[in-house]
Amino acid sequence: MPRYKGKDQIGIEYVEFPESAYGNFPSPPFTALRIGYPLEIVPPFDPEVNPVYVLRGESGVAGRPIALLSRRKNVRLRLTWLQPTMAAYWQTHAFAGKNFWMQAMIRKSDTDEFYILFTGLKYNVLRIRSSLGEPLTWIAEMIGKSMSIVDDMYSTYRQDEPTVDPWMWKDVFLQWRVSDGTYAVFPDLTDFEIIIDQRLKPNFIFNNSGSLELTSLEETETKVTARLTANLTNKDFLSYLLNQTNIDLQLNMPNSKQIELKYGKFKAVEPTIKPEDLIAQRLDYEALYFTSNF
Repeated sequence: MPRYKGKDQIGIEYVEFPESAYGNFPSPPFTALRIGYPLEIVPPFDPEVNPVYVLRGESGVAGRPIALLSRRKNVRLRLTWLQPTMAAYWQTHAFAGKNFWMQAMIRKSDTDEFYILFTGLKYNVLRIRSSLGEPLTWIAEMIGKSMSIVDDMYSTYRQDEPTVDPWMWKDVFLQWRVSDGTYAVFPDLTDFEIIIDQRLKPNFIFNNSGSLELTSLEETETKVTARLTANLTNKDFLSYLLNQTNIDLQLNMPNSKQIELKYGKFKAVEPTIKPEDLIAQRLDYEALYFTSNF
């Protein structure tokens, strides 16, 4: 019996669908796209097993449920990856509100392999983070419609695996809007995390098939925040952050890609003073919305 491990061949690929085709499987022949360099794939599944207790008759056993039934199928996928420059980006479709069919491959050899298929995936929370010396890391927490295990690869054609280096901290920089149309590099930044939370609401309904799968994922409120750490260089800039009404932040990445956080405010500024370190500012920021050119 094989035991699978992270050093085996692990990969993930996707096909995007519009909202009108929510939860569909792609029809062969089709080309499945790559997401980048996967670091971690976590596919938790919660069928909401519910013990059903009823009043006990003559044949009943005290304290024992008559059945274990599933309320709903809760499909999740947490995917962590490094992003290189590519011809097609998952972010382009994700930011456009598309949903995804995804296939995760776990392969040890020609005879020992299996695939996890997901339908109806949308990102619920997307995190983009980096620190000095570290690559730019993307973490997508997704909600989906269904998950299944199969023995054979479903896709017909596959986009080539990336071969270029992933985007590193030296390849990205964060700017803040000094005035209309004028941006400056955010001073002495040492790490950051941008969080886009769509707060998706799973929609389950009664239907004639008795399905426990959700019918749609509805966007309710989008919360856009950032957490920054920067060295404290002078009191003027710290005072500016405290008193500024609105500040736009712009994350610049290779291949001319950008994510801009619009009309935000710093809601917490926490200078941290320790004898072994430079004085750091830990900054919490919230924006009204974001734009992107992916």
